Amino acid sequence: MTFFGDGAANQGVFMECLNVSTLWQLPLVFVCEYNHFCEFTPTATVTAGEIADRARAFKIPCEVVDGNDVMAVRSAAAKAVEWARSGKGPAFIEAQTYRIQGHLESEDLFLAGGKYREKQEIDEWRKLDPISHFGQFLVSKGVCTTSQLDSISTKIAGVVEDAVRFAEASEPADSELTFDVMFAG
Repeated sequence: MTFFGDGAANQGVFMECLNVSTLWQLPLVFVCEYNHFCEFTPTATVTAGEIADRARAFKIPCEVVDGNDVMAVRSAAAKAVEWARSGKGPAFIEAQTYRIQGHLESEDLFLAGGKYREKQEIDEWRKLDPISHFGQFLVSKGVCTTSQLDSISTKIAGVVEDAVRFAEASEPADSELTFDVMFAG
């Protein structure tokens, strides 16, 4: 499986990957996390046509789903994985979602007061948060209780806090590791 955003779908290498994976019938599932932005630019202003149609041009089976619906994504992924594993070649999923957080952590500083989206838009999408919606779904089906979900959230927050404390207390990494970890030699 390969995951990428709508911005990456405008790169030439994307078309090359669609082409080669189809020619070689590679067992590959493309997942486009369509979050409506190409870094700081609304996708609609820099992307012509539908991204899924690019894969359809190579006769790759495609499914466009609500990326905030966990069960819809699961269903699409199951079909795509089955297709790819059956030896029929690649499959493509376009998961329509939204990027609540910025493109990078220091975005406010980077943009120097500029903005490319409104707080109201972010708040509206926040209401569609897939984690809380799936939690509500699990509770409605009797799979778990709200208090069990709260307990899990508290435990996860603790794990993250411990990891942050560990990272902040650790010695900085050797910058020379970059050549071994990020690059081949």
